[in-house]
Amino acid sequence: MQKLIKIDKINIGPRARKDLGDIPSLAKSILATKGLQFNDVVIDTDYVLIAGERRVRAYALLSNG
Repeated sequence: MQKLIKIDKINIGPRARKDLGDIPSLAKSILATKGLQFNDVVIDTDYVLIAGERRVRAYALLSNG
């Protein structure tokens, strides 16, 4: 099931991945594709991030202008 929520509600806990790569470039890609991405952000019922930290950070960058 897909649901839209605000980025600031997502809790990013400790992660295994340390190098997130080029987040500004990913944000530009999201804009270029009008947000049509093949990979979703996955959270649990408590809004804890399971998958998609790079996308969350890119969307946050876009939402902060």
